[in-house]
Amino acid sequence: MTEDTIYFCMPLIGRLAANNWDHVVELLDQTLQSVLTQEGNIRVLVACNDVPASRFIDDPRLEFLRVQGAVPQTWGEKIRDKTIKLRRIADEVCRRGGGYVVMMDADDLVSNRLTRHITLTDNKIGYLFQAGYLFNVAGQNFCLTNDFPSHCGTCGVFYLGENDLTPGVGVCAIIENGKHTEYAKHSAAMGRRLEAVPFPAAIYLRHHGDNVSLARKSILRFRKTRNLVRRLLSRIYINDEIRAEFSIPPHY
Repeated sequence: MTEDTIYFCMPLIGRLAANNWDHVVELLDQTLQSVLTQEGNIRVLVACNDVPASRFIDDPRLEFLRVQGAVPQTWGEKIRDKTIKLRRIADEVCRRGGGYVVMMDADDLVSNRLTRHITLTDNKIGYLFQAGYLFNVAGQNFCLTNDFPSHCGTCGVFYLGENDLTPGVGVCAIIENGKHTEYAKHSAAMGRRLEAVPFPAAIYLRHHGDNVSLARKSILRFRKTRNLVRRLLSRIYINDEIRAEFSIPPHY
């Protein structure tokens, strides 16, 4: 059983870069609601240009890490902005002596069973959310997938031990790079195979009106795969148990 801190870490889009800042904050609060129901020694680190007026602002487990920079305009600038924020997060976790780092987008939801699983298994390597739910909010399509890392950035947990506390190197480099489709590959190349969480661990929200995560998927690519996903995946009714586990807002 681990005594390490479990950090839920996410970059947040800047106010001037957002389509609707109030909606960004609303989505962030939904994410925080699902995270802050977790058990154990957790901290939430949000790297941001602007500190949002979150309804959880007074929770001592939540911290906003300010990052300075120009408003990103191009796709390349948005990628650099995200990398800067992830680097700020990695630096902070290293400064605090490491622990488990849960990589998140600031608009997804996580299972309230996650930290209990990490605490009890404590593999000192990391975990992969192989299974998860895809939720098209606009279309009200809710599906289970067993290839979750191909879809969502909220899919990996990395352990930073005493030998991993150098920003830009090793596990920190994976965190700072932020390419969720390659989490498993890059970690395995270091001899640290991520262990699959044995239950759906997160919900990937799509088409909710604003892309908070900064990890925008190509709309064209999504449209090409959408029909295939619908054919391969069974639609699931969002029952009360799932709603409670992930803190799904009642208006969804």
